[in-house]
Amino acid sequence: MIQTLSPKHLPSRALKEPFGASLPRCQPVHQRAACAWVLAAGLLATPLPAAAGNLLDGIAAVAEGEIITLSEVDRMANPLLQRLRADGGNPDPERVRRRVLDELILVRLQESKAAKLGIKVTPADIDQVMTDMARKNGLTPAEFPGALRMQGIAPDQYREEIRQKLLQSRLVRQVIHPMVIVTQEDLRDLQRTTREPTRGPEEVRLGHILLAVNENLSAAEVDKLRERAQWLVQQLQGGASLADLASQYSDDPSALKEGDMGWFKRDDLLPAIETAVFGQPRGAVVGPVRSAQGLHVFKILELGKGIPVSDPTVAEVQARHILIKLPPSPSPDQLDKARQRIDALATELANGADFTTLARQHSEDSSASQGGDLGWFGRGVMVAPFEEAAFKLEPGQVSAPVRSPFGWHLIRLDNKRRQEQESLGEAQLKELEERLRESRVKARYNQWLKDLRLRAFVEIR
Repeated sequence: MIQTLSPKHLPSRALKEPFGASLPRCQPVHQRAACAWVLAAGLLATPLPAAAGNLLDGIAAVAEGEIITLSEVDRMANPLLQRLRADGGNPDPERVRRRVLDELILVRLQESKAAKLGIKVTPADIDQVMTDMARKNGLTPAEFPGALRMQGIAPDQYREEIRQKLLQSRLVRQVIHPMVIVTQEDLRDLQRTTREPTRGPEEVRLGHILLAVNENLSAAEVDKLRERAQWLVQQLQGGASLADLASQYSDDPSALKEGDMGWFKRDDLLPAIETAVFGQPRGAVVGPVRSAQGLHVFKILELGKGIPVSDPTVAEVQARHILIKLPPSPSPDQLDKARQRIDALATELANGADFTTLARQHSEDSSASQGGDLGWFGRGVMVAPFEEAAFKLEPGQVSAPVRSPFGWHLIRLDNKRRQEQESLGEAQLKELEERLRESRVKARYNQWLKDLRLRAFVEIR
């Protein structure tokens, strides 16, 4: 979530994601992915292809003539299995590998579709993104690969993932966006349902298990799936691991992210699902809920009820932060220690400690030497959790601890700049239109992926 590095220093801030899906970060303060849902819908941070000439590498599948190797599957599945076991789960390795293979098949099919449509990503396109990333992190293009290596990211892998995400973003823009229309009547309807314009819609972070229901299944087969869904509800209510169950049973791409679908606002979900999950307490297990996709079981992971929305007329903010880092796959002990440290710092600030001094002493971001100063930044620069927290603050306010992919943050807002040309009503309408369009693009994209998979020739070896 956090921001791009300022030209002044190489922060532990994250690299900006310029086209909408997660890339490996080169600094702990991340940028927001403009279409973070793309990954949730099934696009992976794509692994590098197997090394050329590896004659011993087996074939896992062939999708529209494109080979997926066993080593590619293992390269993605093994870290996931390690995380699940570290969390105390007992995942079925074959089920996890099958989930990974399904996702890799979707990646290959999308590449094939892009090629047929003439959608390309050139080395120059990738070079431009790399150059932009270097500039935003205060580095020259020649220095940037070294900064990536220092964070454990292979530059070639980073370039490959840039290529994949650019291709995916262009495919969505060319194929999906023309299918989505938002009318003025749609916006008026949405405005009428937004009862408290100065308060944000309720938000919920969902854990999810999907049992896909094929239209060709018999009534008896559907009943068996419903029994399994009810059994999953009972298991979760009894304290079973969501990550473990999702990895073994879920047909949703979130199975590869331990069942975590992320955050949703009202109007982001199908009406039946929205009705079922909103208003439930944290930790509640909901389901089975039937949709066209199948049977859903949800767990309420976190709530964001009644959080004030950021003022849409605020164009930029000036902020500083304190970062307590977390590794990419933290252990429970590492999570506890990081949370204890950030809570202790929050207590010191509440008791009158100076933010700049604490940032210099304790922050693990490269901005620590500047007292945590991140300078001015606009919307879309930081990763979502960081941006949302920063834009909701008033000058002088300090946020509660904010979790991002890089760790825990405390944020203090120093100043903000407002838009001058738009009225509040116009800004709100634009925000509503963006929300509604993104929700519809997401739904249409999910269906398009499903149709693409059904129509494709795929041979599983």
